[in-house]
Order: sequence, then C-alpha cells, then structure tokens
Amino acid sequence: MLYPIKRYIKFYAALCCILSSFSLYAQQPISLNDSFEKLLQELDLRLTHTDQYKKKHLDKIQETKILQANARTPQEKILQTRILVEHFLFYQSDSCLHYANLAIKLSKEQNDKSTENQMICRKAIAYALSGLPWEGEILLDSLLKTPLDRYSMNEVYKSKIDILEQFQNQDLPNDLVTRNYIQMETLEDSVSKYDHEPNSRLLRLKYRNNSEQEIIDRLKVSLSQSDNNTEKAAYAMIIAGKCQQQNKLEERNRFWAMAAIYDVEVHKMTSSALVRLATLMMDRGDWERATRYAQEASKRAIFYRARSQSYELSPILEKCLAHEKAIRKRNLVIFGSIIGILAVLAGGFWYGMKKHKKQKLNLKNLLEQEKQMYKTAVMKGNQQEESMKSLSEGLMHFLSISIDSIYELGAMRHTVMNKIRSKEIEQLAALFKGDTNLARNQKNLLHRFDIAFTRLYPDFQKQVNALLKEECQIETPDNELLNNELRLLALLKLGISDSSRIATILDISVNTVYFYRNRLKNKAVNRDTFEEQVLQIAL
Repeated sequence: MLYPIKRYIKFYAALCCILSSFSLYAQQPISLNDSFEKLLQELDLRLTHTDQYKKKHLDKIQETKILQANARTPQEKILQTRILVEHFLFYQSDSCLHYANLAIKLSKEQNDKSTENQMICRKAIAYALSGLPWEGEILLDSLLKTPLDRYSMNEVYKSKIDILEQFQNQDLPNDLVTRNYIQMETLEDSVSKYDHEPNSRLLRLKYRNNSEQEIIDRLKVSLSQSDNNTEKAAYAMIIAGKCQQQNKLEERNRFWAMAAIYDVEVHKMTSSALVRLATLMMDRGDWERATRYAQEASKRAIFYRARSQSYELSPILEKCLAHEKAIRKRNLVIFGSIIGILAVLAGGFWYGMKKHKKQKLNLKNLLEQEKQMYKTAVMKGNQQEESMKSLSEGLMHFLSISIDSIYELGAMRHTVMNKIRSKEIEQLAALFKGDTNLARNQKNLLHRFDIAFTRLYPDFQKQVNALLKEECQIETPDNELLNNELRLLALLKLGISDSSRIATILDISVNTVYFYRNRLKNKAVNRDTFEEQVLQIAL
C-alpha cells in the first residue's frame, strides 16, 4: 500500500523541481545591443530568483564533494579539490581557504608543484577578496622567491593584478594609488609575455592605455562567444572600465549591468558590478534600485566576509537609509496632515449635523411652502398650456376659414371668367379681369396671419436662424413680419405640410414651394433634421 504513495510523492517532488527551475530557463537571454533600461529590468528579474541560483550552485558543489570523497586516485582527488576551490573562490572565503590548504597538502604529497603554486595563488586571491589584500601580496611575494615554471609565473602575475585591484577599495594616499597602477601595467606586460592563451590575456588587459578600442572589440567578441558566465562577467567589467576611460558613460553603464546579471546567475558573492550600479542609481535618483542593489551586494559581501566591499558599501547604504528615513518622515507628515484634515472635516460634519437639527423645523415649513408654490405653478402652467392650445386652435380655425375663402374666391373667379369667355357679361369680365380685389384680400389675409403667428411665436425668426448656417440667415424688411420662406416654415410648424395647400395659401406654385423647402434645407446646419427641428421650436 505504501509503495504507490511513495512513488506519487517522488513524482510530485520531481515536478516541483522542474517547475521551479523552469523560470530560470524561461528568462530572456541578454545581448550586447540591449538597452540599459532593459538590462536593469533583466537584473531585477534575476534578483528575484537568487534562491534558485543559489540552489543550482550548491548542487554543483555537492556533486563535486561526492566526487572528491569517492575519488579512487590521488590525482583525481586533487582535481576535484581544485574544482571545489574554484566553486568557493567567489562564493565563500573560509571554505575556499579550507579546500585550497587541502589541495596544497595533497599536491605536496604528490610532488605536484604546478598545482601547489596555483592553489597558493587562489589562496592569495581569497585573502584579497576577504579584505586582506596585503596578506595575499605577501603570500605571492614569498612564492616569487622560489623557482617557478612558466605556467606558475603567469598565475602569480595574474593573481598579483587581481590582488592590487582590491587595494583600489582602500583609502590609500595618492602616491600609493599611482604606484599600484604603474605596477599593474607592468604586470600586464608580464602576463602578455608568459600567457599564450588569448582570452586569458584579455582578462588582464585593464590598465594599459594603448589600443583601447581594439581591446574593447576583442573583449566583446570573447564575451559573445564564451559559455562561462564567470568569464562573461569579467569581460563585461573590463569593457566597462575601458569605456569609462574613453568617457563613454552610457556604454559603461550597460556593461556594468551585464556584469551584474552574470554575477547573479553564477551566484557570485563579491560583485563589484552591483556596487557600481548601486552608486549610479543613487546618483540618478533611482533610490528604489539603489537600495535594492546595495542591500543585495552588502548581503553577499557579509556572507563572503568581503571586508573591503562592505567598507565600500557602507556610505551607500547610509545614504539609502537616510533617504528612506526622509521618505518615511515625509509620509508621516502627509499622514498627519490627512488625519488633521479628516479631524477638521469630522468637526465640520458634526457642527453641520447639529445645525441641521436646529433648522429641521424651519426646513419642514419651507418644504410645505415650496410644495404649495409648486402646485400653484403647475396650475398656472396648465392654464397657460390650455390658453396656448386654445390660441393655436383658434389660429388653425382662422387659417381653415381663410383657406376655404380663398378656395371659394378662386372658384368664383373661375366661374366668372368662363362666363366672360362665353361673352355673357362683359361688364363682369372687366370688373374681375385684373383680380385686384382678390390679391388685396389675400395680402390682407397673409398680413393678419403674420400678426397672429408672431404673437404666438415672437422669437420664431430668431430660432429659425439658429438652425441655419451663419452666412444663410433670413432677414426681413422692417415693414414685414414674415416673408414667404418664414411663412412656409410657420405653416409647417402649425402642421400644414401638404405642398399644394401651402402653395394655395401663399399664392405661389407647388414647384415654388418645393424650391423654397429644398433651399431652406440647403441653408440648414443639419439638412436631414431641419424640418423636424422647426417642428420642435417652442413658444
């Protein structure tokens, strides 16, 4: 019964390991052309996965320890011990020194001078990284007094360069700083002489001023081709130093960020790139990143016991802490101000509620009065509405009578003219031939209509012009209230939309009515809804 359960537990544990490591492989690889901001974002992302990088590094150490414990030959044991020294060199100084001493002891037993000298060099570097560069320098100086082969001589010179770099973090007099730089340039010449491996030589060409751009180009090629993140970090830091010498500060910042990314990925505990970025972010005012990078670098330096780097980080952390305190103080002041404002508002609210209670009875009476006034206003409004309705109906009645009269007069005229054509009554023909009376009556009828309509809609012309384009406004002479265009719109407003009936009222042809309506629509701001808007004109 227990066997299936154990199998499922193992499967679940394996699945969790796969999922936890998937985020590492899912990260975007960086390139030489990435912008500084993108590199910072990638660095921030990798800093959130430091536990996974640590686990990966510790797994490698554990595997090497197992291989060392199970070594069958002294040479294999020495080899695995050397690998452990390399694993701990930038990870933990005490363990590095322990395994370096062990490797030196095993090498002496096997009379392997080359490995013994190399481990002494690693021990010297571990002293320097721990904040004791003079101890490492003394160790290398004593080694130089012994007979050395070409390979060991090269290792000593490269180690002396690495140790002298640690003196840069010390507060030294200017003459000693100058001496160290001169000595490092001399040592680089020695490395170039004894080291025939091109990439290894490039890692030490940091302080020579000749052919800087050529060195940078070669370093970039080596960086892009290397598969070792520790080497990539070293290449990136050297390129950053060369760019600073050329005053290419943006380029320098990008390679600092690259070096920091590679340092995080290999879980390197002594990361100068993180320290440089913390200082840069502080100078740029990005305090959030400055604090994050400085705290991460400080945590790593304390773990490694890198005294020089901890000393270098102290003023940065103090400034970040001071800024954080200032932010907290400002937030506290803002919080206190908000509390004060809320207290004032609460007091005002309490006072208002108290005043509201006192005025409650008065407000109740006022509400009753307003209700009564509202009822009175509604009644008056209804009366006015009824009055206007009656007025409109009267106007429509007046128009109907007038239209009927016009129709009758027209019919009478037609009858009379027929009789005249029949030569029955010549006098009657002479009387009606000029149709002066009919024209006068129609003119008087339209005048009375104008008066009645403008009393009902006094702002009709103004409201119509508001619907027309600015250059197409309708203007009437002083002796006329409405012209034919306005009368046509007035008839539409009153509900008379039949063009033939409108033509009869205005004594014009139906085609003229169509022409007027079309022209008015063309003048309108909105042609499609013009007549609907005319119908909505209020009193």
